[in-house]
Amino acid sequence: MTEEQIKEELSNCFVRAVAACTGYSLTKPDYDYGVDFILKRIEKRMVDGSARYYDSGYTVDLQLKATEQATDANKAFLKYDLDVKNYNDLVERKVGEASTPLILILFILPKDGSWVDLNEDSLLLRKCAYWFIPDEDVLECSSNKRTVRISIPTSNRLDFSTFDSWFNSLLK
Repeated sequence: MTEEQIKEELSNCFVRAVAACTGYSLTKPDYDYGVDFILKRIEKRMVDGSARYYDSGYTVDLQLKATEQATDANKAFLKYDLDVKNYNDLVERKVGEASTPLILILFILPKDGSWVDLNEDSLLLRKCAYWFIPDEDVLECSSNKRTVRISIPTSNRLDFSTFDSWFNSLLK
């Protein structure tokens, strides 16, 4: 595998782990049209004293990127040069009439190559991920040729409460 493929697989593993630990379902689309995963909320209801789990019908589409190169412009924001086609996918979904949000997850790996550690007690996947949706004032696609520099608030760190937060706020 190339280094880029390894980074991509590690980002997939990271998001899968967070989804599994928080009770969400992830599916991979058959074809790549700018969506890497479909995140589904799983609900629970009680039927005759037994728990019944079901697909809620609510989804969020995810676009994943992995890098060692995100710059920390200051402690409040990370800067990342996103391919313009990926940026425009995010904008189109934000300003268009799509009912399903598209969110970028940027997985940041350590620059020293110490991405994974494995021992008899644990499997450690370094470092962390952040999520991004274009700002409300972004109303049109970029005409840039290659990349768009995005600013991701460091408060948008992906953690175990992130998916619930998205579904509670974005899908009202």
